[in-house]
Amino acid sequence: KRFPEDVSILFAEINHFLRINQLDVLITKLEAALEKEPDNISLYTTMGNVYDNLYQREAKASNEEAATGYFTESLKYYGMALERDSTFTDATYSIGALYFNQAANMTQELSTLADDFSKEGQRKYDELQAEVAEVFETALPFFVTVEKQKPNDINTLIALKEIYARKSDFTMSNEFKARLETVQAGETVESYFLNN
Repeated sequence: KRFPEDVSILFAEINHFLRINQLDVLITKLEAALEKEPDNISLYTTMGNVYDNLYQREAKASNEEAATGYFTESLKYYGMALERDSTFTDATYSIGALYFNQAANMTQELSTLADDFSKEGQRKYDELQAEVAEVFETALPFFVTVEKQKPNDINTLIALKEIYARKSDFTMSNEFKARLETVQAGETVESYFLNN
């Protein structure tokens, strides 16, 4: 109240609410910070992360409409970060992770449909399986982009290994499994996609 224009206090509040995971309060604080610093790319990515967390919470609770709205907002803010810097790998990775997690959530629904052997059940299973594959395919180029810039990023290597395994491309999945093991052992690797 005494120093309303002090941005450092606002950032301290944002960090506090991030630590205690008060997402709804964070949105208001981040909106205020974006008004003061509209070119601060990290703020857009943080806002995208907040909406991503809200999406995950609502998806887990099967609140499809709310989850879809939060997913859209998350994607919007990550996109706004990339509009300001197309090489900002945090936002690129986050978009890939957003789609990857969406597909993973859908995969859980697949497992419940797998027990329905009726013709209608199999039709629903096949449709959802195709949709899951499409969402994983949407995530893939974002991880490829990050791998070109950060070939030793463990989370990116895990995502690439998993996506290629789901595509039944075991040659590529094993390639990224080996790279992951190399990095986890403390060594470094060159980018696969820049060199092949």
